[in-house]
Amino acid sequence: MKHIVFFIYFILTVNVFAQDDNEILSRANSGDLSLEECFSFVKSNNLFQAIPSLEKQKKHYEIKDNFDAEAYYYIIMALYLYNIQEGNIVESRNLIDEAMGIYENMEDNPNNTYIRSLLCCRGNLESTILNYDEALKFFLLANNYFEEANDYGDQYMILLNNIGVAYLMKEDLLSAKLYFDEAKDLFEKFNGSFFDIKEDILYEFVAYYATMLLKIGHKKEAESYFKMILEKCENSPIAFEAYQSSITNLSQLYQEQGRWQESISLLKRSRNYNSMVKFNTSRDLAISYLYAGREREAIDEQKNMNAYSYENLEEIFTHYTGIERERYWDISSTILTNVNNCIANKTKNKEAITLAYNNTLFCKSMTIKAMRLLDDYIAKSSDMTLKYKHKQYKDLMTELEFKNRDAFTRDSLRHEIILLEREILNSAGQLGKWLRNDTKTWNDVRQSLKEDEIAIEYSYFPTLHSRVYTQFSYCAFVLRKDFESPIFIPLEDINLVNSLFYYNDSDEFSINELYTTSKQDSLYNKIWKDITPYLRNISTIYYSTNGPLSNINFDIIRDEEGKMLREKYKMVRVSSTANIINLNVNSIFKTSRLYGNIKYDESTEEMVKESSSYINYSGSDISSELALRSENERGRWGAIPSTRKEIENVEKILSAKGISVKMFQDKSANEESFKSMTGNSPDIIHLATHGFVIDTQKRAEGNKFFASTNVFSPKNSYMMWAGIMLAGGNNTWQGNFNLQNVEDGVLTADEISRLDLSNTKLVVLSACETARGKIDSIEGVYGLQRAFKMAGVKTIVMSLWKVQDDATSMLMTQFYTHLSNGIEKHQALWKAMMDVRKEYKDPYYWAGFIMLD
Repeated sequence: MKHIVFFIYFILTVNVFAQDDNEILSRANSGDLSLEECFSFVKSNNLFQAIPSLEKQKKHYEIKDNFDAEAYYYIIMALYLYNIQEGNIVESRNLIDEAMGIYENMEDNPNNTYIRSLLCCRGNLESTILNYDEALKFFLLANNYFEEANDYGDQYMILLNNIGVAYLMKEDLLSAKLYFDEAKDLFEKFNGSFFDIKEDILYEFVAYYATMLLKIGHKKEAESYFKMILEKCENSPIAFEAYQSSITNLSQLYQEQGRWQESISLLKRSRNYNSMVKFNTSRDLAISYLYAGREREAIDEQKNMNAYSYENLEEIFTHYTGIERERYWDISSTILTNVNNCIANKTKNKEAITLAYNNTLFCKSMTIKAMRLLDDYIAKSSDMTLKYKHKQYKDLMTELEFKNRDAFTRDSLRHEIILLEREILNSAGQLGKWLRNDTKTWNDVRQSLKEDEIAIEYSYFPTLHSRVYTQFSYCAFVLRKDFESPIFIPLEDINLVNSLFYYNDSDEFSINELYTTSKQDSLYNKIWKDITPYLRNISTIYYSTNGPLSNINFDIIRDEEGKMLREKYKMVRVSSTANIINLNVNSIFKTSRLYGNIKYDESTEEMVKESSSYINYSGSDISSELALRSENERGRWGAIPSTRKEIENVEKILSAKGISVKMFQDKSANEESFKSMTGNSPDIIHLATHGFVIDTQKRAEGNKFFASTNVFSPKNSYMMWAGIMLAGGNNTWQGNFNLQNVEDGVLTADEISRLDLSNTKLVVLSACETARGKIDSIEGVYGLQRAFKMAGVKTIVMSLWKVQDDATSMLMTQFYTHLSNGIEKHQALWKAMMDVRKEYKDPYYWAGFIMLD
């Protein structure tokens, strides 16, 4: 997102007297320029030389007796422009926030021209990181201020333009056009025709109006505006934003029309003044070269694009909070995956495939890695203030979940949370650098493999028609120890694969049909058969799924000979094949906690009494009726009698092997007891209870939990729509829980994600659909599996569908029996499944659980 620079009008009117060049440069270096001299450097496109003087002037005018509102404003705007040109988005944001605070303290009227302008700048900064919802909050507040002040001049016109841009980027074309048209009317009133512009700064307005025309299909008109800007602004330092925007949009129009060579010629004129612009230019050049038949140059730009993405990541993840970078990373990671995999598929070039595989490792679970790295840093830090802020941040996140929070309180909490996270990030200071250093490559994965092992990383790739991605297919990156580079295997159309299983209910009939009929053969042919030529002499397969493939139990897919894959290979499911590097397959267990036979109907008085022995309290949320180990009975969670026998059997097995066991059942299986483990969790956590998940619109409709959750961000909501039930949970579900300072018995994935369970080697979720959740094509499943990974758990056993009580109890007993007898954990789970299969023939009963490392 480009920026309208309001103060240029002022700069163009400044009279600068000729002086000796050497003398003025000497004073520039020492920071002794006057304001007029500073702005002369701005006008001559040498703004960087004025920065020391501007910084000194800024401090001077911030003293109350020296404050001059107009002079201070121009200083702030000059520094703002410099930071924008340098790509220093964080410094720009801090500068604007600080300046707004200065004006609020110095000026009697909160609605003044400077505050209005700064609000517009603040909105522009949010747009820079693609956070258009947040940008609109600043823009619309500024809009109210302008209207209250009866100020309908140039700045109001520019604000309308920026609001239009934000709506345009959100694909709300109707709202965008309304604001753009109103802005255009004002423009023509003040400045005349677009084709008769006298001041270069105004071309940026035309560039955005042309972008809107392009979006709504008025391509010829848009093209004429872009060409006019390129012709008149090529050498203008002031119109560099309009010039760059026109190059980007016009080149994309040429790509849509298949005019690849023209697109390349245009993009080579790009002014790549920071890493974000360089990233976008390399992206567009890579696609243009690819479809112009210039594959070598396409791969070179693919490499450049990936390198610039690292630079951007270091900036964004170091300085921006989770909610601020959420949309940016969603868009950027999708672009990276689309372009990398598209080039890998079309060229079949080893270098392109290697770059694409590295990118997949780079993108996958990036936000989980960020949280874990930050949590680990804080845990090891001796800075007690930082530790306190971190705990306060997590407590506020949980407090935000209270159902009875009014809108004002929720907004206040969100503001506090963002401020705290910024302080934490500033104290840490290097999160982006840590992420870069922690990024693994294909060669790291290869070196970690043994001769009889193979890594399979599922992803997807688009088929490009002109510039439009018309079809997406699954693909797999395959790597062995003896490979010189990864192999790229294109698979079937995503929709054709997903139609086999994704849109069916996870009931007994659907599950058995998928794994025992011709559907199963189709599944094998579409996602596995083409990989088999690379499996010769392989005994262990590490694989990481993508998208809805996470809902499949790969172990029981049958090949052409009718054999299940797990009967031929040791199958190890991992969050990412990069995890193989640090995988500890043989774990030694010494401590455990078991939850089961839970009293969901515990009275609120009993809950208060039982919770009194714990000091850990974080807040309250509300439960969902969905995804049960046994069915939800008319608005309440029914008891699961088999879980008592289950945890008693597990206790006997573990104790017999000298493993320390703590059992929590009935009233003691409360949320406080679970959260008390944070920072000191056992090797094994076993949860035999109800699970819930909302992963489809159908499940969300009419659900009270869905309707009343207070969420921090869109993706945060996904983590609140999955969880497990603990003691007293029915009070919350039935709306009877109004006590303070007691947990509600509904443990959401969101709450789990903020715990420290990094000492835990194995979590077993003996409940329904605990492997399911909202699926993100890059980041994976948002639900309990993500929550426990964010909390630091090494391995999770979880269910893909609604599991039957008795069969589940039997499977768990057998799993722990094999595990305690020294059998490796993956083999222990498989043997347990085969034991249950002897009693229950259908896959629905014995194949519901998977293990994730």
